[in-house]
Parts: sequence; C-alpha cells; structure tokens
Amino acid sequence: MDPNAAAFTAWHKTEKALRQEFRTQPRDGRIAHAIRIIPDILARCGYGSANRRSVLKIAKALTERPPVIYAPSCPDYGNNGHIYTFHGLGGGVSLLTRHHVGFLARLTAVLPEVKVIFLLADQEADDEEILRSVSVDRGAFLERMHSSLAETRKYIAPQGWTAEFMTHAIPDLRELEREEARRIAGDPAKRSRINDEMRMRASMYRRINPRMTEGMMRDRTIRTAAQYLAMGQFVKKQNALVCNHSTTNLKWYAETDVAILHNPISVY
Repeated sequence: MDPNAAAFTAWHKTEKALRQEFRTQPRDGRIAHAIRIIPDILARCGYGSANRRSVLKIAKALTERPPVIYAPSCPDYGNNGHIYTFHGLGGGVSLLTRHHVGFLARLTAVLPEVKVIFLLADQEADDEEILRSVSVDRGAFLERMHSSLAETRKYIAPQGWTAEFMTHAIPDLRELEREEARRIAGDPAKRSRINDEMRMRASMYRRINPRMTEGMMRDRTIRTAAQYLAMGQFVKKQNALVCNHSTTNLKWYAETDVAILHNPISVY
C-alpha cells in the first residue's frame, strides 16, 4: 500500500475492521470488491480520506450499484493558473473543475463503473461581495454560469460524466445553508473554531475585497461552513461520495459522516 495514502499504519487491521463492520451485510461480493480496491483509491487521495473512519465511510458508499461521486465545483473565477484571484468571471470550465477531472480520471481507473456528477455553485450569484469583485451583476453572473455548465458538460462528456447546478440538484440548498449558518452562529462552542478558520482564510477574503472587515470575514466563514454541512448531508443521504479539494472545511464534512475523496490540491 502506498505510504502516502495511509494515516493509519497497518492496512490489515483496517481491513479486519471493515470486514467486521460488514459481517451481516452480504451484497453479492460488492463488499469484498470495495475492500479490495480501497488501497488503490487511498493511494490517489489526500489526508482527508486516509483514516479508519473515512475508509469505513468510503467502503459503505462503494457498495452502492453504481457508486456515485458528487464533485462540487466553483464558478469560472479569474485565476493565475494556480489560485483564484477573483479578478473577473469567465464562462468556461473552472480551474477547480479541471483539477477534479484529472483527479477523478485517476480514481475511475480503479472504479470504472462509478457515476460522477459535477455540481456547479450557481448560488454564488447571490453573493454581493463576489459580484463586486468579478465586476458583474447577478444576471450576467448567471448567464456565465449557464455557459460554464454547457462547457463543463462538453468537457466531461468523453468520460460519460454529468454536471448540474447545485440548486437544481438540491432545490432547498439555500434554506439548508441558512439553517446551518444560524446553528453555527448560535453555538458558543463553535466560536473559537470559526475564528481560527477565518484567520486561515483571510488572504482569500482579501483577494475578494481588500477592505473586508473582520466581521464580514467571520460571517463568510460561517456561511461557507454551512455550505459544507448542507452539501455533506445531501451526499450522505444518497450514500454517495463527495470529491473535494484541500480546505479547512473538510472538517465540517466530517460532522455529516459523508464519505470524502480528498483531491490534495489547493486553489484558494
């Protein structure tokens, strides 16, 4: 097993734990197959997938027929080829989507039967700070999102994958995000965590708005955490897997018990 894939030291112990977990759930050899291919999957994933709890969740999702991977992705924001600068908005395939396509192509080499669904974050058209940064109004933002959706579908068509807007796949997404944001904001135990994450994300916030206040940054940090909780809950209900880049928000996914395929790249 590739040592870069493992946050745990003995694969045979993890394999034993998986077999024990699934001992009463025979599924036409799907469990044995999932356990057999997990080392190859972990060899392609980052730290967010490489612990025993994550491996168990991945194994459960892989027993679905076919397994489904959701890949949330952002709009086609301006970038320097490595990170988003938020200087402008295109109507093509976003930087993050391109990274995810390469990552998922490596995964599907060992998961040829998997169904992949990209979810484009069209709800970001509601973000006034983003609109100001990319210098378009909401209508123009949505027009470019429709162009990006069409271009993304063409880009991933050779793999047989699909793409949708997040709000189409999850019609109550905005309501779910608002509910989670209220819960986080009202929980004193989350205050220190939000402040830490706000500081870690400050450089990105300044790219969006150099004059962004600390209060604005905190609100954005809460809203982003809420987005990850809402997405994680949706994907978990499908017993699917979520593909995600490196971010402080991976820990919010963990609260939803969703299976994470961590693409170890950073674009923010």
